[in-house]
Amino acid sequence: MGKMELKEVELQEINIILKIPENAFFLEVKASLMDENGQLMNVMKKLPVQDIFKARQDFLQNVEDGDEYDARYVLTDESMEYLTGLQEAEDGSN
Repeated sequence: MGKMELKEVELQEINIILKIPENAFFLEVKASLMDENGQLMNVMKKLPVQDIFKARQDFLQNVEDGDEYDARYVLTDESMEYLTGLQEAEDGSN
């Protein structure tokens, strides 16, 4: 079986937030998409450490809470009681 011929293509790209291992120094992104004729096309992009570092800096500059942007918080029972009291006080004043 012969080796598949690779060729470089220009594609429109979009930005996403993607979690990667902290010490990654090289990424290989593989994607499958449909070409203009509806045929499956597999593409790949290699990202060296410089691109990873730039993406990290862009993330930290543009995402307000940094690594905590998707943090989940849970109300304690005490906080829930406080909010319930506020709601009841507001309902009583209307």
